[in-house]
Amino acid sequence: MKLLMVDDEEYVVESIRKNVDWERQGIDEIYSASSMKQAQRIMEMVPIDIIISDIVMPRQSGFDFIQWVRDNKYTVQVIFLTSYAEFDYARHAIAMNSVDYLLKPIDYDKLAAAVGRAAEKVKEARTTEPRAGCGGRTSHFCAGIFGRNCCGGIFRALLYYPMRRRRSFCFCISRSMTV
Repeated sequence: MKLLMVDDEEYVVESIRKNVDWERQGIDEIYSASSMKQAQRIMEMVPIDIIISDIVMPRQSGFDFIQWVRDNKYTVQVIFLTSYAEFDYARHAIAMNSVDYLLKPIDYDKLAAAVGRAAEKVKEARTTEPRAGCGGRTSHFCAGIFGRNCCGGIFRALLYYPMRRRRSFCFCISRSMTV
């Protein structure tokens, strides 16, 4: 599974990276971003399964980022981190269907448990995923190469052309090829 950490404090990202047994949680690849813009770029290029995001960051918040993730129909599990024990943050995290809401300083055992729960949800989603259509695991709806939903599935790739024009194509990948 692939995990994305979003936090503007690099030392937080590094301490999380070093203090959690990722292999035990089923995490194969870890990506990090220090801003919403960087995180969006990663999400557009890599099929992320779990996001750990700080809430309070310069310019845009972790809530803004996860709202963008939800609006773009990415299927991911989310864990929020924050230094602020505010009820409104917890309420908002619950409303965004997050797996957990943890306070800094980070309790690494609690974080590992939250990642474990998120990984289980990812596995559940994969086993209950419909086998018809593309079977891809990101939630961009298939636009097809003819500008319509050609197979009722989900497309797995975005091709980027010069000048940042984005084109979507349907690649009907069998279930056995998904990660």
